[in-house]
Amino acid sequence: MNGEIVGFIGVRDNSHIYHLFVAEQLHKRGIGQHLLKIAMAECRDRGNAGRFTVNSSINAVPFYERLGFTRTAELQNNDGVMYNPMELCDA
Repeated sequence: MNGEIVGFIGVRDNSHIYHLFVAEQLHKRGIGQHLLKIAMAECRDRGNAGRFTVNSSINAVPFYERLGFTRTAELQNNDGVMYNPMELCDA
């Protein structure tokens, strides 16, 4: 979009997605899925065998579930920040 940043992904420890954002006006266009696939491929190139984790916001759970992630624990509350621990094992 004219050189603008429309999405961002951050990965820690070669396996934990700690940030995945797409500009709201561009949701549901495959940008987030594309960013995630690129990041996961890079992690695999660096030795990840196919296990990824994320602490998903409540609103993003359906997105991650569509990509094969499953919840690994009940909804968590860390000082008022609510999240769902999730994991994908696609080795």
